[in-house]
Amino acid sequence: MSSDIESVAQPLAAQDAAELQVYSNYVDRFLDHTILGFLDSRDGGQKQYDASGMRDMWSRLVEDIRDGRKSEHLDFYIHIPFCSDICKFCNISTKKLNQPEQLTEYVKYLTDCMQFYSQAFSGIRFDNLQLGGGTASILSAMQMERLFSVLFKYFSFHPDGERSFEFHPASLSQEKLQVLKRFNFNKVYIGVQSLTDEVLIKENRFHTYKTVRDAVLWTKKFGFSRGFDVDLIMGLEGETPDSFLRSFEKTAALEPNEISVFLLKPFGHHMTRQFGRSVGRFYEAQSYGRELACLSEKMIADARRWGYELDPSPLIDFRFRFLLKAANGGVPSESNGFFLVPPYSDTALGGR
Repeated sequence: MSSDIESVAQPLAAQDAAELQVYSNYVDRFLDHTILGFLDSRDGGQKQYDASGMRDMWSRLVEDIRDGRKSEHLDFYIHIPFCSDICKFCNISTKKLNQPEQLTEYVKYLTDCMQFYSQAFSGIRFDNLQLGGGTASILSAMQMERLFSVLFKYFSFHPDGERSFEFHPASLSQEKLQVLKRFNFNKVYIGVQSLTDEVLIKENRFHTYKTVRDAVLWTKKFGFSRGFDVDLIMGLEGETPDSFLRSFEKTAALEPNEISVFLLKPFGHHMTRQFGRSVGRFYEAQSYGRELACLSEKMIADARRWGYELDPSPLIDFRFRFLLKAANGGVPSESNGFFLVPPYSDTALGGR
């Protein structure tokens, strides 16, 4: 790296390290609260719990909720860690699917988990249900049927809550959407990230605008009551402010009920592989320091022209969330905790 870039990177590194620490503290509090913190049993983060111990903790919490000693609301999250290809920007733990048998075995593992933990949740229902990954839509329609049959056999859900499923646009199909409708899912999330061909190639994502358009048309055809959300990421390698705004405008033209724009943040192996763990190099490469504020203003103005309004809730997960003003169906109420399946899932649950 040249000395002039190094001189810019160093101050940025100090500044952004502080910002990252704030986010890291949030993630720690989030996971602490949702998984073990409000069970009053983290034990300084040192103690490890086996499956029976985790089930016992959940049983105690549920008993407190039933008896009115706690007023917690619970959501249910199922994690599918596999992907056909690993995106270069990915900052969570995912696994490349090498053999179809891996998925078959994993679905069996999930159903075993659900049956085992169901004893802890007798007499209680969850507010909302989410399936994500990884790539949740890597499951076949038949595997989804098997998973949902067991899920709804052992667990109860609020009839007015959100039941959502995350799709990669390349693995969304009408057959899978039909399965979701049969099990009363009411919302779909489509992870588009960008509509700039060169950026998608660099980031190891293999879909086109036509792929996304077809996925959206199929989703609209099935008429999910809470609609569908399209996710974009601001700051991918090779993306410029102009190209990102074009992606945003193309997305808005498809009229999703929501558009979520996430700010790419440097984490773990992503930082090591591309930036030698230098936060300064990351921000310099993306030109965040000079362009992000201006781009955000332009994006918000574009959103309003397309009939969207910015969600006023706090940006706790580094996300701009745009809601289509004419959209039907409300946003689910915030719940206080998630039951994760598997219970030790390494997910991006702090934000999609």
